Amino acid sequence: MRLLLLLFLLSFLSCQSHEKKDKTVNNTVTTATNDLSVKFERQKQFLQQRKISSLSKVLDKASTKKCVILLYNETDCDDCIQKGFDIIKNLDAIPVDRAYIITSTPNPGRHQLLFDYPKLIFVDSHDLIRKELKFVHTPVLLVLNEQNQIQQNILFPGVATPWEEREFINYCRDFMGVKQKATY
Repeated sequence: MRLLLLLFLLSFLSCQSHEKKDKTVNNTVTTATNDLSVKFERQKQFLQQRKISSLSKVLDKASTKKCVILLYNETDCDDCIQKGFDIIKNLDAIPVDRAYIITSTPNPGRHQLLFDYPKLIFVDSHDLIRKELKFVHTPVLLVLNEQNQIQQNILFPGVATPWEEREFINYCRDFMGVKQKATY
């Protein structure tokens, strides 16, 4: 009987230990997620109203119109890049005709083929835009006004929810003055 009682007590204590470990792991994941959210919010605040002077060097023309850009580089995760491409393709379908993809990747053909994107991808071979933006986390979608200033609605497609993606597309549509609703 004592042996049975001892085994029961040991298994009870073992279960208590596992529950504490599970709670610790869950708290760690929640804390890491919250820290990441805070970092993305800080980057958004840093970027708002910042002017991108080097944009005309990358687009080979002086951009004096409102536009949306997807900025990414080779080391970004493919799923995150694909979400950005999907949003740009959705904007093209509305049609928001001033949506550009800019990369520091020397040969973006792989991404064009992989994500079935028929339009030109602009190459920022000297990484001018990211340098100017203090190496912002990419991929990132930015909405720019006529003076190439970044507007308030900034989207990091790798961490955005589907609701945030729809809101971003609708914001772009409204900002560009397009009447059609997004079907994303």
